[in-house]
Amino acid sequence: MDKIISARIDEAVVGQIGILARERNTSKKSIIEAAVSAYTKILKKQHPLDTFDHTFGVWQREESAEVSKQKSHDAFNCNFSRHQQNRH
Repeated sequence: MDKIISARIDEAVVGQIGILARERNTSKKSIIEAAVSAYTKILKKQHPLDTFDHTFGVWQREESAEVSKQKSHDAFNCNFSRHQQNRH
């Protein structure tokens, strides 16, 4: 599914996109998509992303599960009682 984006781009870059599209007999959209794809490949080679490095341990917390549970219950009860007070 295509999405519409809005970005302010330097006038010279807009011109380059137009020239490339005409030279390649293709759309500006395909030029931009190809450029982003090529840039992504370059970045992945330079700085490989290790998913496990970025996600391993995210479930670990400084506090115990019981403390987290109590905090969430306290926040809920506080907001619930405030909501009940506003209704009366």
